[in-house]
Amino acid sequence: MALRSALLSALAAVAAASSAGARPRTGEGDAVALVQRELSSAALPTGSPRAAFAPGDHVLVQLEDWPERSDGSSMVKGSVTGKGAKAGSYNVHLWVGPPRRREMLDVPGERLMDARAAEEAEAAKEAEREEAERKAEAERAEAERKAEAERREAERKAEVERQEAERKAEEEAKLEAARLAEEEEQARRQAEEEALARRASVHAKWEAVKAARLKDAGAEDAPLEVQQDVLRSEKFKEQLRAKAAEAHVKFVVKDPWGNEAAFDLAKKLPFNTVMGAACERLGLQKERARFSYRGKVVHPSDTIWVLDLGDHDVVMVKGPRK
Repeated sequence: MALRSALLSALAAVAAASSAGARPRTGEGDAVALVQRELSSAALPTGSPRAAFAPGDHVLVQLEDWPERSDGSSMVKGSVTGKGAKAGSYNVHLWVGPPRRREMLDVPGERLMDARAAEEAEAAKEAEREEAERKAEAERAEAERKAEAERREAERKAEVERQEAERKAEEEAKLEAARLAEEEEQARRQAEEEALARRASVHAKWEAVKAARLKDAGAEDAPLEVQQDVLRSEKFKEQLRAKAAEAHVKFVVKDPWGNEAAFDLAKKLPFNTVMGAACERLGLQKERARFSYRGKVVHPSDTIWVLDLGDHDVVMVKGPRK
């Protein structure tokens, strides 16, 4: 496009020089030659005859001894530099060909044709090409605009989806936190209920032991002060200690995979006495192990007596392996 514009500018300069009766400079002549070669072969023979020409007119010259063009014609473009010495003849400067043959004198007028029609056809063709380029550029710009709009729309949708995903994640996190809080509260209430149940069991056992002692002492119907003296006696306390020391239970600690560890423990001892050993034998992490008996949580401070654990009973333990 830039080359064509430069060539057209050179063509205009030659035309101006021809109008003034001057010859084009060598560089301009070469540029004009390039323009001449770019003119379509079909456009040259479309000139029209004229009665007379003036200096500077662009003409098509019929040269009988000139090599034929690809279309079979021998029309060469040039510009009139003035009238020839013979009547009805003109001096012409050709725009193409060897430099020594570009200046033609006394060319008969019947061998000249007006080049304006060819130039107008070429100008129309150039305008058509430029219009096609303009349309192509407009289509390209429109395609880019649509692509950019689609890209922005895709980015907008992606952002909306991202925000929606974040919102759902936050809601799920809140629901999960609420669920965990509810589970913790439920576990706390269950632990309190189990503690109350253990205390009630201990109290019931103590009442049974107390009733048996009062019965042995014949103080079942005695006043409260007498009963308290019986229960506070060193003999009664010694009996309780001896009985607790002699009481042992054989039980099993079992993990979810069916592995077992057997223990023989005095009823008065706290359960944490066997927790570490059980985890070590079963290959579990002690700090994360959880023990249970008959569906109830076993705490480290619980004794065999409080748990009411009998011989051959099974205590379950759950937790990650080491």
